[in-house]
Amino acid sequence: MTAGVKMKQSLTAASAALLLVFLSGCGDARVQGLVGGEVAYALLADLSKSRVCEAYRIDGYARSGPSARDDAPGTKADKARELQGYPIISGPMVLDEASRATLSKVLTDPNTYLWDSAKACEFVPGIALRLSDANVQVDVLVCFSCDELEIYTNGKRAGQEDFDPRRIDLLHVARKLFPKDAGIQALK
Repeated sequence: MTAGVKMKQSLTAASAALLLVFLSGCGDARVQGLVGGEVAYALLADLSKSRVCEAYRIDGYARSGPSARDDAPGTKADKARELQGYPIISGPMVLDEASRATLSKVLTDPNTYLWDSAKACEFVPGIALRLSDANVQVDVLVCFSCDELEIYTNGKRAGQEDFDPRRIDLLHVARKLFPKDAGIQALK
């Protein structure tokens, strides 16, 4: 093997290694798009650094409007008991470190999502997560009826995707957070 061929192989290997480091540091572009960009992805990738990491039980059948924006109908008192337009049933429940670590892994893993499929069911979330730091607020609405989540970043809808491959992980966190909620505990 000539010196030129060895050098070319070394450069190719080095380029591949740099590409892997770059991609792993920035996260998956599909996940970044789903969650609302790099800043939201950075928050979700390490929830141990979040300022707010709370879960709410919400009524997915009683949405009052497109979101809980300040210009949406309703009084401020009404909106204080809503999350993205869904009435809050209970919470907030503060997530412990183990639940934060699980959520970080699940929400940022591209293999969590079924990117190329769609379901014909109605999105009826029962759990909402509010995650924030100094730069961004991410609300994750979770529907266990159709195994879909919807994400809002800084109050704007960022995306919606199926999470069937990681249902059990999200269900485990929900059951841990709401141990006395018969509806959550009954989910299979």
